[in-house]
Amino acid sequence: MNVGQALPVLIGPDDGANPADLEGDNIFFRLDYTLAENHTLSGYGYFFDIDEDGPYPPSKTVNNSSDTYGVEYRGKFNRFSLAAAYATQSEAGDSRLDYDADYYLLELGAGFGLVDLKAGYEVLGADDGVGFSTPYATGHKFQGWADKFLSTPGDGIEDLYAGISGKLGPLKLEAVYHDFQAEDSSEDFGDELDLAVTWPIREKLIVQAKYASFDADSERYADTDKIWFVVQLKI
Repeated sequence: MNVGQALPVLIGPDDGANPADLEGDNIFFRLDYTLAENHTLSGYGYFFDIDEDGPYPPSKTVNNSSDTYGVEYRGKFNRFSLAAAYATQSEAGDSRLDYDADYYLLELGAGFGLVDLKAGYEVLGADDGVGFSTPYATGHKFQGWADKFLSTPGDGIEDLYAGISGKLGPLKLEAVYHDFQAEDSSEDFGDELDLAVTWPIREKLIVQAKYASFDADSERYADTDKIWFVVQLKI
C-alpha cells in the first residue's frame, strides 16, 4: 500500500503563464493486491485540495481540486496481457465546478518474439461541461505525442488506439495510431499517427527520434506535425 501527501505542489514554470508553486493538501492512496502470479488488482484514491492564488484564475488553481476513486486490473496470460480500469471523479475543496465524471480503460496486448502488439479503448468522461481531470499526469505519454489533449475537453474524450513495437537489429521501433472522439457529444476530434525509433548506441548513451502527425476533423483543433530528436546520457 502506498500513501503520500505533498505540500506545496509544483506544477509549472515560473514565467507567470502558469502557477509554479501552489499551496494545497494532496493525498494519494493506492493498494495493490496480487490475485495470482502476474495478476494484480489495485484500488486507489487521489484527493486534490488546491488553494486559491490571486494572480491566477480558478481554472489554474482551485478548480483542479477533485476527489478520484478507482480500481484497476492488470494481468498476463502467456504471451497475452490485459488491463482494465474504472474511476469516478467529482469536485472537491473550494472548486467552483459541479460535476461527476467517469474514466474507463480496456487494453489488450500480445507478444510475438521481437514484435509486440496492443489495442485499447480509453475514455475520460464529462459532465456538465467538465471533463475528467488529470492535471498532474502526462497526457503526452497516453493521448498522442502531438499534445493536443493535455487538458481533457469539456465534452470528454474517447481514444481508440492500436500500436506495434519491435526490434530491428539494435533499433527499437514503435508506431501508434489514435482515433479521438468526444465522449459527451458527437464530435470527431481527429486521428493521429505516432512513430519512434530508439537506438541504444552504448549502455549509457541512447538516441531517439519521434514524429507525431495529428489530422484534425474538428474546427476546435488544427492539423499538427511534431518532430523530436533526443539524446540521453546516463551518468
